[in-house]
Amino acid sequence: MTAKPLNGLLLLCLTVFWGCSSKPPVHPSIIIQHIPAFLTKSTPIPPIQGTQNLDLLEYTLSLHSALQQCNADKSAIASMQKD
Repeated sequence: MTAKPLNGLLLLCLTVFWGCSSKPPVHPSIIIQHIPAFLTKSTPIPPIQGTQNLDLLEYTLSLHSALQQCNADKSAIASMQKD
């Protein structure tokens, strides 16, 4: 029977002491960083032109260049997410 008034008195004391807190409440700030449009635009696929082996080599080199551009964009996005 005495436990309920004791609990009520304890809660009353805690609410009084809660108001004496010296720290102001901390409000988190959310920073939204948008990815620049030039990093998300699609990389064009080079068209196949020619009928000789040399043309195939040039096409392979243009595909390699397009892949390097895609990887550079991905690296830039990854570095933005780390910051």
